[in-house]
Amino acid sequence: MPHKLRKHYRTVFISDLHLGFRGAKPQNLLSFLKSIECDTLFIVGDGFDLWAMNGWNLDCTGVVRRILKMMKHGTKVIYLPGNHDESIRHYLPLAFGEELIVVDEYVYTTLCGLNLLVIHGDIFDFVSKWLSHVGAHIYDFLIFCNHWVHKSRMLFGMKTYWSLSAYLKRKTKKALSAIRNFEDAVVRYAEKKNCAGVVCGHIHTATMTHRDGMLYVNCGDWVESLTAFVEHDDGKLEIIH
Repeated sequence: MPHKLRKHYRTVFISDLHLGFRGAKPQNLLSFLKSIECDTLFIVGDGFDLWAMNGWNLDCTGVVRRILKMMKHGTKVIYLPGNHDESIRHYLPLAFGEELIVVDEYVYTTLCGLNLLVIHGDIFDFVSKWLSHVGAHIYDFLIFCNHWVHKSRMLFGMKTYWSLSAYLKRKTKKALSAIRNFEDAVVRYAEKKNCAGVVCGHIHTATMTHRDGMLYVNCGDWVESLTAFVEHDDGKLEIIH
């Protein structure tokens, strides 16, 4: 029986949790997961950060336990590895009963009949060297700065989270060009797969839009944007913050 205080969704997509990375927000993610119920949960890449496992804490453990509890109560979990947990790809596909499936790509059909390709998106890094270079060097520093910027804002009574790295990404022409190139490449790939749209992650930029008649959705992340893509029980699609 659904919990009265939890919002129920048909499907929830989350990406780039980066559990174990010191810049991740497992406490916020745990709070979100405790507030929802869903039939299917997609983790669209980089669930674990095997590149920088320097910040694992009790909240990270709590996220894993919460997902296991959701599985116990009937939620199907579909996990897609990303570049930060790419070593998992050596063992794909994996299935643990009907509760957990681990694959590189997945075609999801919405209640309205749309076929959406679900993929992390790191295979398109070739479209821009910027994506990989910033991710490896400058990005980690900006995430470190985010922590102290947020602490300073809290001292002045501003409780909403604001991301310095996300702000600079929106304002930098080179970053915006890289994002557009990424979106174009992902959409073209989904079109070749005969899908009506794509759901991805990787670039930590949450959005839902149409490009050349194709639905493009990026789930965002749980380092900067703290967002999820959801399908409501009536089929409505939405990015939630």
